[in-house]
Formats: sequence, structure tokens, C-alpha cells
Amino acid sequence: MQEVMKIHGMNEDVKDSGLVVLKKSSDGVFESGKNGVVSVTATGDRKVEFISFCHKTLAYVKSEMGYPSYYPSMTLSLRQALQ
Repeated sequence: MQEVMKIHGMNEDVKDSGLVVLKKSSDGVFESGKNGVVSVTATGDRKVEFISFCHKTLAYVKSEMGYPSYYPSMTLSLRQALQ
């Protein structure tokens, strides 16, 4: 199976960006190819995961305090996402 790295709303090609393709989100809620999920991609440090659907992307932000959150991801550039 070919790894998919597509983030809806991302302005640039994310290939060679340092982002990592995951099979599922670290909390196990979302899995690539199931229930409309196109891809699950994480930053290199794994602090943020992008769960992409056809028309939207959620950003899963982990927390040192144990209270991670999902946020809707607006259109952004790769530079903004990796800052």
C-alpha cells in the first residue's frame, strides 16, 4: 500500500517536508483509509498530528499535561505548520 501524505488546506507539496506518515492517530481514534480519513500525518517531533479528510483537516495537539485537543486546521502554509 502506498503511503499517502495529503493535508487538505496545505498550500504546498508536503513531500520531503519532514512530516511523517502514520497509519493511525496516536490515540487510535482515526485511521487512514477508514471513515473518510484520507491520511494521518505528524510533525517530525510527533507533537502535532494532521488528520485529513477530503474537505477538512483536524490538528491533534498533544499535551504535556495530559489533555490533548483536536482543532480544525485552517488553510496554512507548510512553513506556518512547522513553526
